[in-house]
Amino acid sequence: MVFDINGFRNVGLPQGGARPSNFEIFFPSLPNVPSVVNVNETTFRAQAATLPEFRESSIDVFYQGRAIKVAGERTFAPWTVRFYNEIDFGLRDFFEAWSNMMNTLIGNQVATTDNIMASAGGYKVDHVRVTQLSKQLLGLRAYEFFGIYPEIVSAIELNWEAGNRIETFDCQFAYDYFVPTGDLQFPGSYDVEGTGAQTVGTTAPGATPNQTPTLGAATVLPIT
Repeated sequence: MVFDINGFRNVGLPQGGARPSNFEIFFPSLPNVPSVVNVNETTFRAQAATLPEFRESSIDVFYQGRAIKVAGERTFAPWTVRFYNEIDFGLRDFFEAWSNMMNTLIGNQVATTDNIMASAGGYKVDHVRVTQLSKQLLGLRAYEFFGIYPEIVSAIELNWEAGNRIETFDCQFAYDYFVPTGDLQFPGSYDVEGTGAQTVGTTAPGATPNQTPTLGAATVLPIT
């Protein structure tokens, strides 16, 4: 291939490329924990996150000493988000209380045994979303997590030499599964919670995907 800088300008990244600094985290519902946190805090204080990986295990099948590989079971790696810590420790307190709801520090008990889903008073939350945004803050691609809860709330390092910086902490989440939403490049359908096929890939180019909120417009859904 002959080097052609104009060819790269026209074909390589004609739209300027997606930027890792343009993203949004959204919790549409929160578990019933003692700490009271505005859901917008999770949106505006999320400093770093990832778009989740697709991981499929493989099975070795042997014949006459020779192995071939076939697809095994799908697995879902933990998802980690890094948050800024404010002076009031409100968001940190929220995640600590959420963790304590699943297994109390002293009593070794779970808050409720009736139903572990947040919609019924439990700790597993549906429809948590990470969205890749454009430079115009339009949704480009989003992933929704189902049955999510924090399995690790990381330590916060304290150091006399750590000046001119804001504290951060990581939350590592476990979840049942995720699905792409508002996907422009991955058409298909996904059966979510047994409610039937939910089609994706129908968003017009340049439009904000369905169910992707305007930046900062998050609202808490009541949990009953």
